[in-house]
Amino acid sequence: MISIIIPTYNSMEKKKNSLSLTLLSLKQQEIDHSRLEIIIVDNGSTDNTLQYINKIIDGSCFPYHVRLCSCKETGNRAMSRNIGVKNSRGKIIIFIDDH
Repeated sequence: MISIIIPTYNSMEKKKNSLSLTLLSLKQQEIDHSRLEIIIVDNGSTDNTLQYINKIIDGSCFPYHVRLCSCKETGNRAMSRNIGVKNSRGKIIIFIDDH
């Protein structure tokens, strides 16, 4: 299993919707869907990032298993990565940013 960890903070606030672009890029990858999990760690977003993530998790439009974790310290990317690792199941861990 491969775990991709994406820390995010107010990614939908920006006009470029950086999280949605990152997920779209992952969706286009040619890898066995059963071998990949995506862990999004929210850093206390105050925009509609959480609603967007929950829509992805609840819908069937995304081929990979997506989970949401929360970080109590706003904007702390290192702590977010550590939370992602603690919640991952993969033997291989990949960190990517959403901007």
